Amino acid sequence: MSTIISLVSYPFLPARTGGQRGVALFYKYFSRWRRVVCVTTQKNDAAAAEGYEVLPILSNSSYRYINPFYFFTLRKIIREQKASHLILEHPYYGWLGVLLKWNCSIRLVVHSHNLEGRRWKTLGKWWWPVLVAYEKWVHRRADYNFFIQEEDKAMAIREFSLDPARCITMTYGFEWDRIPSAEVLEKSRAQIREAHGIGAEEKVLLFNGAFAYSPNLNALQHILQRINPLLIKKRLFPIRS
Repeated sequence: MSTIISLVSYPFLPARTGGQRGVALFYKYFSRWRRVVCVTTQKNDAAAAEGYEVLPILSNSSYRYINPFYFFTLRKIIREQKASHLILEHPYYGWLGVLLKWNCSIRLVVHSHNLEGRRWKTLGKWWWPVLVAYEKWVHRRADYNFFIQEEDKAMAIREFSLDPARCITMTYGFEWDRIPSAEVLEKSRAQIREAHGIGAEEKVLLFNGAFAYSPNLNALQHILQRINPLLIKKRLFPIRS
């Protein structure tokens, strides 16, 4: 069985946020089909990985993204593991992935969680066009491109001029094999009501997200400042703020 090398350039173990869980669960289940060795940063708990090997050897410094010596580190690992594919989580290490593809005769896969240039545009970063150009360069040199949704895939095919045959939609996964039962949902509601003193007649509107990420925080502020006052004013159902 061939070995797959994964390059994850940020902390994701133990997985707490949605993005971290997306990466961890992807490799948990993918490793049932192929042997996976994940190269990642030192701020990862290798013991938290399920089913795959983790090498937490990359620096935590932001300069890790431009460290040319990682080429030799990854080349050695690829050769020792006799790896057939290299998967990049996000395109940021694209330059490194392309160099390794050229020098190690491996196939390069870019696993895109967002169209990063567009995402940084929404965050108001002036340099987003540079990232779009770099992102295009990386994706065009990959053997396969994974996208998290059909809309992203279609946009990347159109704007990056990608071969559709080499683009795959790899949606965000979850481990439940069925939706929660009515009993489970009611038990969860009861726990929330008891914890926060919410009456049975009052609606529970639950918004979940990692609020260190500004789009999630902006969404929460929008709910509190614009949507919640309208709900209170309209009095469609019992509500507290």
